[in-house]
Amino acid sequence: MFFVFVPLFTKGVDGATTVAATSYLASLAGVKVFVTGGMGGVHRGAETTFDVSADLAELAQTPIVVVCAGVKSILDIEKTLEVLETNGVPVVSLGTDDFPAFFSPSSGVPSPLRLDTPSEVAVAAKVGVEGSRAGFDLGMRNGMVVAVPNPAPMSGGAGIDAAIHEALEQAEARGLKGRDITPFVLASVNETTGGHSLKSNVALVRHNAKVGADIAVQLAALTGRPTAPEAFLARPTPTAAPPLRVAVFGGSVADIVSKPPTGTALTPGTSTLGETRQSFGGVGRNVAEGVARVLLARRSEKVAVGIDSNSDGSGAVVTLASVVGADEAGKGLVAGCEEAGVNAEATVEVGCSCGVGDDGGGDEAGTASYVAVLGGDGDLVAAVADMRVLERMTSDFVERHASIVDGASVVIADGNLPPEGFARVAGLCAERNVPLVFEPTSVAKCSVPFSAEAVGGIALTTPNLDELAAMSSAALGWRKAGSGGQAIREGHSLATAALADGKLVDARPLGPALKAVLEAMLGEVATPMTLLDGARHVVVTLGSAGVVLASARPCQPHNGGLLNGSDHDSRGVIESPLGSGRWFALSAEHYPALPLERPGQAGRAMVADCTGAGDCLVAGLVGGLALGWSARESTCLGLLCARQSVLADRAVPETLGDIFGSTDNICSEGATSVLSALPEGYESKEVHPWADAQQQ
Repeated sequence: MFFVFVPLFTKGVDGATTVAATSYLASLAGVKVFVTGGMGGVHRGAETTFDVSADLAELAQTPIVVVCAGVKSILDIEKTLEVLETNGVPVVSLGTDDFPAFFSPSSGVPSPLRLDTPSEVAVAAKVGVEGSRAGFDLGMRNGMVVAVPNPAPMSGGAGIDAAIHEALEQAEARGLKGRDITPFVLASVNETTGGHSLKSNVALVRHNAKVGADIAVQLAALTGRPTAPEAFLARPTPTAAPPLRVAVFGGSVADIVSKPPTGTALTPGTSTLGETRQSFGGVGRNVAEGVARVLLARRSEKVAVGIDSNSDGSGAVVTLASVVGADEAGKGLVAGCEEAGVNAEATVEVGCSCGVGDDGGGDEAGTASYVAVLGGDGDLVAAVADMRVLERMTSDFVERHASIVDGASVVIADGNLPPEGFARVAGLCAERNVPLVFEPTSVAKCSVPFSAEAVGGIALTTPNLDELAAMSSAALGWRKAGSGGQAIREGHSLATAALADGKLVDARPLGPALKAVLEAMLGEVATPMTLLDGARHVVVTLGSAGVVLASARPCQPHNGGLLNGSDHDSRGVIESPLGSGRWFALSAEHYPALPLERPGQAGRAMVADCTGAGDCLVAGLVGGLALGWSARESTCLGLLCARQSVLADRAVPETLGDIFGSTDNICSEGATSVLSALPEGYESKEVHPWADAQQQ
């Protein structure tokens, strides 16, 4: 194996180390667990070429745990396992009876041993690998292989095998030998699969890193020693600004959306020709992806705001805690999140060893699904949602992922959480002084904070008119037990009274509902740290009419007015519901929707899909607030994101970060880059939902 280092020592050139060389160096440094993608093995035809990777021989004499995705199927997997067995190297597969084959979670070859959790692997490592240095247990001198199935496998095992066989034949025709074969085959397979094999490769390396870290933590706990020497742990590192962090608790859903051509009407009772597409959705997941795409839009932006600038997205600061089924849709959702820059380590599969709980129903739970039919104008006509699995986001689930709230700038929770789960999220935010944003999700789910008796923990919420009406009814019922409140579907009447021709013409019909919700948000369980100078906020989405930002800000009352000289009347000043002597001034501002046509593109814009507009608006709003922007700047960012979504054929477009136009560094320019993207002459307007007619 020494030959690997010869060019480094003699020529002074750079290079990459093999698994064998890395294992040896890591062992010298006292590292107990080493993570890689795939390891070397016995090449096909080795009975004539004797081409066997040095990785196998090194593992027979180096005490280290190698976490990998198995052996690439370009090798002879059965012979590789035979050589490892002959050399006394234990091989285990994590959570599967089959030995993984890198791109595929199963090679069709039985694994020598199955272990189901990182804890079990750590116990095995302590007995064998760790024991060789500690002088206890078995004291073996060899390493150990932990094979982890690829979490984002290539679809169609036969297709990938065919691509590999074709690449091997090309390699043989070109006379390639030894170490030149593997890089050639991988490059050829990546080209044949249109880049999908590379994405699969990246996903498995990230997953292996998480598994390896879990094993290392468990091993350190068992042995009472760190998994790296103190000399390495104590080494000073450059001081950097802490990364911006956003945590999201909410739903992950597999979406199926059908839409007829523009201008075509749906005919009840029969089929209509159109297009159907499948994508990943769910309010929590969509908002998480949207925030990630906004905050990680460009490398220069990442550096400026203190975000890890890794170009592969591993510096994602948006973490999603959600639940998916143990099925292909669930695996795809997790992989899609990570590809978009979202940290999905807190998104768990029901029924797996990392699952939500032993309630007897986990194995049968499937990933949540949403099937929607749109009209020719892109608006929603009807939908069916199966969200049963999301009921497993209980208080225990939230507690297990409480660490993602630590250090967060903002926490977002959607209405998919059951009341007990939402209550725990609100409690964590209050305990850690972190502002909580609530996305109501739907009329049926927007009352979750009231059922949880935790509405006072919300700093900002983003209902539409239907949800606002339902929340106000819940607020009145919460404060006046047994009164019943208002009807849950007053949203239509609110829209009829307040809107005309897609514009806000009278804000007063919104006043009672806004006041009821804001008063409820000022309850005794309210978290002291809130967004935007200690205020509470309700952002009401009005569709094509834009949004209304209503706020309650701390003030001191005096004779029906304010000591600071404001001209608000008594109906614009409210006391905290519990008579605590805390007073708040109410204000509201209307932001019209942005025109779909951009400068120089009049008549070219076409609505593609409105279903993700609300989620993208929330993503932009939260992204701006997390950056410390004002309410106006953040709301404008949200409106720009909503427009980008409406014009795209997916709920959260990959181009969401492109709304900043030609500005290369959003952070050096501040919010100026967003305001400059607004149409010329765009203005918001102060409105008075709780004013008399002459004041409106």
